[in-house]
Amino acid sequence: VAAQVGSVMPLAVRQSEMSAGSVLHGAGQCKPCAWFWRPQGCENGAECRHCHLCGAGAIKARRKAKAASLRKKSAEGAALTA
Repeated sequence: VAAQVGSVMPLAVRQSEMSAGSVLHGAGQCKPCAWFWRPQGCENGAECRHCHLCGAGAIKARRKAKAASLRKKSAEGAALTA
């Protein structure tokens, strides 16, 4: 059952669902919704511009990967200038 704008499914029964931002999910180019997996949920529902198909840990995992990538680039840059 897709959530309507303004109605939020309880977290205990919430499942991944399509949203406007989920279009690029299959290509890995989507941006996970920061609100969908929180208790208050995403009030934008299917109209949300962020992905509701990404799992609950997707934002944290992407943030860690980005930080590791930046650290690696920084270390490589430091090695080149040393």
